[in-house]
Amino acid sequence: GPLHTRSKRFASLKGSAEKPDVVADLIAPKLVLQGKPFVDGKANFTGSVAGPAVNGVFSLTGQLDRLPVKAGATIATDPDGTHRITGLNAGAGAAQLAGDVAVSPNGRASGQLNAAIPDMAAIAPLLLVKASGSLTANIGLSVEGTKQNATIKAQAKALKLEANSIGSATVDLTGR
Repeated sequence: GPLHTRSKRFASLKGSAEKPDVVADLIAPKLVLQGKPFVDGKANFTGSVAGPAVNGVFSLTGQLDRLPVKAGATIATDPDGTHRITGLNAGAGAAQLAGDVAVSPNGRASGQLNAAIPDMAAIAPLLLVKASGSLTANIGLSVEGTKQNATIKAQAKALKLEANSIGSATVDLTGR
């Protein structure tokens, strides 16, 4: 299978049942992801959960086949129900993903994501897929009234994701 694990989970809840303060840790000294070792894994969420309203900070660290992995983001829910991920910064070796995204209650998204992945094969086990090639992308999302807008600028080289492949592509797309 794609995932084998031995892990420890620790969580503490304080405060009211309607809105508990949560500190949750998942410690995985050794995982196997797509046949590659992921060691010294630690994920943490510290914040509060009140039904669908989640507010807090998430972090992840570890090593995938000797490649340092680190990720973090702040998660917030606005009073109107908009869910936000800010300060997203994820890295695995030379691969980087960064940005901020907000999703409104009607499912419309706004924000910016930037990805630079020079070697998909190196990070594919984190995604539990088989992949190779390289990808750089800049994705801008915005909302105009009730319309979802997207601007995508991307370059792919010898990109293969599972059974799908792209020899080479440059994308410069604006959708409204």
